[in-house]
Amino acid sequence: NYYLNWADCEDANLPGLSIVGYLSALERLHIPYEVMESNHIQNLSRLKLLIMPFPLIVNKKIVKHLYDFVSKGGTILIEGEIDAYDSLGFYRYSGDDRLFEGLLGIKDEGRRVIKEKTIRFKIGKKSFKLKPDLWINPLIAKNATILAKRANNIAGIEKKEGKGRVVAIGTFLGKVYQEKPYDDFEEFLYEIIAKADALPDIKIKK
Repeated sequence: NYYLNWADCEDANLPGLSIVGYLSALERLHIPYEVMESNHIQNLSRLKLLIMPFPLIVNKKIVKHLYDFVSKGGTILIEGEIDAYDSLGFYRYSGDDRLFEGLLGIKDEGRRVIKEKTIRFKIGKKSFKLKPDLWINPLIAKNATILAKRANNIAGIEKKEGKGRVVAIGTFLGKVYQEKPYDDFEEFLYEIIAKADALPDIKIKK
């Protein structure tokens, strides 16, 4: 993803900012985490929640491991344009050769320009105003719960996959949080973590 971003605009910061945005929020929430590199996923089976920011390229060698993780009960939180490019940087249209996207049962309708400053996401009865960034990929998925809509497009979904769950977001929330942290993103992430039963046993009281 870093190489792809550099080839596209001579700036490899976007994937890193997306990752650090989530890590910063986890720090502020006092949630322990570890960073997994795609060539070293030996510890995947002991996780409950896997966050995949900026997943424009998903290493083909680990797709089966990722799918096994969610189908056996894990939760994946994944951002926009899933698996849209191959390892050589060639674009693939949704529904064609995007192996991981296809396994998750998700499609997108291509990039759309962001016109709004916030998009309202809902988990149960709780509502969050989240800040989109870069672009929107409207999502399509059967048997999914809609978490967010903009105009006639779906910007966020949650769906069961095997014994686990997939939370797909059609934009990039981590990057904009890293640039300017805000409470709603932290609260949204906390709800995802809680629902995945990934909260630590020890809680820190302020």
